[in-house]
Amino acid sequence: RQAWVAFDAAGGLAGIAALELPLTSNEHLAFSWVGVRPDARRRGLGRALVARAVAAAKDGGRTVLMTFIDDRLPGGLAFATARGLEVGSEMHTHEVVLARVDRARVAALREEARAKAAGYVLEAVAQPTPDALLGDLCTAYEMMNSAPRDRMAWGDQRATPEQIRERDGLHLEQGSVRFLLLARRRSDG
Repeated sequence: RQAWVAFDAAGGLAGIAALELPLTSNEHLAFSWVGVRPDARRRGLGRALVARAVAAAKDGGRTVLMTFIDDRLPGGLAFATARGLEVGSEMHTHEVVLARVDRARVAALREEARAKAAGYVLEAVAQPTPDALLGDLCTAYEMMNSAPRDRMAWGDQRATPEQIRERDGLHLEQGSVRFLLLARRRSDG
């Protein structure tokens, strides 16, 4: 992982770029994220940060750079397209306002799910991931290899216990709490 920061004349953070180079699968890829403070945009800072990430990806032997763009951000897609990035896949973020949730509908869905999933049990696990679950969690992450990839040059990913430990550590360092919800078959775990 690499990151670059840019400061304004007053010493305030104006922009940041991060780059991650996978080491165990999809070693042709580099993942990048660039953010520029709204009042610092349209001055070349974003272009400079992207150029730095692209150069580092090339220096790392990568042939494809991927990034994620929030389509709610004005100009984000146009900015990426102007840098030569193409849409590889479209994703959406959904939210629910909990105060507007139909509690009766949720209760009905819960009962329907109980009947259909009688052979399973749900287990909530907080970070750090217990040693006994590392192998199962690697398998669960790898199940995502069957997800649609659209036009992306993204191959199967392999998960390792070391990667899960590193991810756990990053979340804890950031002060965030992450929970896993596992569905286990009662008959064989």
